[in-house]
Amino acid sequence: MTLTKFARGVLAVFCLLLVTNVALAQTRTITGKVTDSKGDAVPSATVAVKGSKNSTTTAADGSFRLSVPTGASTLVISSVGFTTMEVSISGKDDVSVSLETNNAALNEVVVIGYGTRKVKDLTGSVANITPKDFNKGQISTPDQLLQGRTPGVLITPSSGQPGAAATINIRGTASIRGNQEPLYVIDGVPISNGGTVGSASGVEGSSTPLNPLMFINPNDIESMVVLKDASAAAIYGARGANGVILITTKSGKGGKKGQFTFGANTSIATTAKRYDLLGPSEFLAAARQANIDGGSDPAAAAIAVQALDGGANTDWQDEIFRTAFSQNFNLGYGFNTKTTNVRLSGSYDNQEGIVRNSSLKRATIRANASQKFLNDKLKFDLATTFSNSRNEYPPLSNNAGFQGSLLGAALQFNPTYPVKNANGSFFQPGDQRNPSQMLAYFEDKDNINRFLTSLTGTYQITKGLSYKVVFGYDMLNTNVLHFQIHV
Repeated sequence: MTLTKFARGVLAVFCLLLVTNVALAQTRTITGKVTDSKGDAVPSATVAVKGSKNSTTTAADGSFRLSVPTGASTLVISSVGFTTMEVSISGKDDVSVSLETNNAALNEVVVIGYGTRKVKDLTGSVANITPKDFNKGQISTPDQLLQGRTPGVLITPSSGQPGAAATINIRGTASIRGNQEPLYVIDGVPISNGGTVGSASGVEGSSTPLNPLMFINPNDIESMVVLKDASAAAIYGARGANGVILITTKSGKGGKKGQFTFGANTSIATTAKRYDLLGPSEFLAAARQANIDGGSDPAAAAIAVQALDGGANTDWQDEIFRTAFSQNFNLGYGFNTKTTNVRLSGSYDNQEGIVRNSSLKRATIRANASQKFLNDKLKFDLATTFSNSRNEYPPLSNNAGFQGSLLGAALQFNPTYPVKNANGSFFQPGDQRNPSQMLAYFEDKDNINRFLTSLTGTYQITKGLSYKVVFGYDMLNTNVLHFQIHV
């Protein structure tokens, strides 16, 4: 009977290994490189398995590595400004792809500093990104629409805080000390770089900068043009030396009858993976062994561990993380005639962060209007945006003070300690930081109002020659509330 059980066990292990080997054999790895017709690398190109959602993007040198099913035979390679290609991978483990320039894209009309031009007539390096190329999903700021979509443009979020600023580097080398942020121009009006910064604290550090584009509803954007090289400085001066991002907002559509648009979406976010921390029994056993290794006898080590045992079973990561819910609502109305174009829109965003006490609430109102006079020779354009943004920050920072940030406290705090004492007060032993207490006693909020408007007058003197005047006004008002209770 024992032999039979043993044989069955050996057979089970054999079958498990066989199944594992079969599963491993279901995929294979394809490597390669994507270049343009001149042999230059194409970064951020999308490499996908045809007929599936399995995909990756190319690195800065154009290289990629992708795990594909054994039966897959074709890769689809695409990038903004290039013709999409399909490449056979049958019997291949390494492929090199040369993308051809999309001639249709060369005929696209893009906005530049002094007006509009066809891409093929431009001498500088320009990328035109339209809604069909934008990233999808829960988008809180316009830079997220561009992330990974434009070769030569590196976008690195500073943190996962809703509305946090991103570092945007256009064809340059990342710098720790130097400011290499591009210039943002919205409907012809350059705006100041950099967002607002939360208050600093000697214990928790300071909150990360806010995104300077946070006041714009991404749903209002018609196109984004990236001027990548030094030609941008010829138009905008030194402010454009690091590149320029031109944002054009939507105009009215739908003819005389007009067109209503409404959109709403909800998203849920949670931690993809958490730290594998010790539980109460494991923590106490490790503490006992540390005392023994430090020279204490087992009896003394047991007594020392008793002083550490708070009698509770607390997962401190559960105390600081949450399942975050976000909602977005957009409403718009527009109409257009031969001489008149009007679009009105409003939006509301409520985005929670996965760390408690982190959120972004934003309400925007926008109006775009255009009117022609004198047989279309004279044209006035008005673009106006008002935004109210409210942000809440947890005591979570990459430059926290000597006692550490919220995440550091959650990773180090004793799992046998309770959240609160029997009398309802927070359990706070000595100088250690109770993460729940930090969330309750630390508050950092701001309330930001921003008003941006531009009025443009254009008179066409002759065909191909016009005189244009732009008046822009940008107003930013920020109120910050920051306090901490010390106990």
